[in-house]
Amino acid sequence: RLRKALNLAIDRDAVVGLMNGLAKPAKGQVDPSSPWFGNPTFELKYDLAAAKKLVEEAGYSKDKPLKTTFIIAQGGTGQMLSLPMNEFLQQSFKEIGIDIDFKVVELETLYSHWRKGAADEMNT
Repeated sequence: RLRKALNLAIDRDAVVGLMNGLAKPAKGQVDPSSPWFGNPTFELKYDLAAAKKLVEEAGYSKDKPLKTTFIIAQGGTGQMLSLPMNEFLQQSFKEIGIDIDFKVVELETLYSHWRKGAADEMNT
């Protein structure tokens, strides 16, 4: 439910605007024209009401939010607008009752912990 809610809370057209029109709204991990796209049963679309409903079904709301931390690289990962993009997602998720804090680390530190499978160590 929560993963679906997060996907429904992202206004992909607004993301394209944030990227100055230099992107197109994502439909999945790969482009729909790819032979690897498959036949997804869940459509990626912006539906804030449906997202809020799923979050509420999971026991959370704006008044009783789910709180979690995203670990992000200090300088991004080479993608454009790393911090503005993360802040956009943070605000989008807050609208449905999911509060995200950021823990900013050096990119190599992040990769080292991922390779070790030590995500919990990042919380210290």
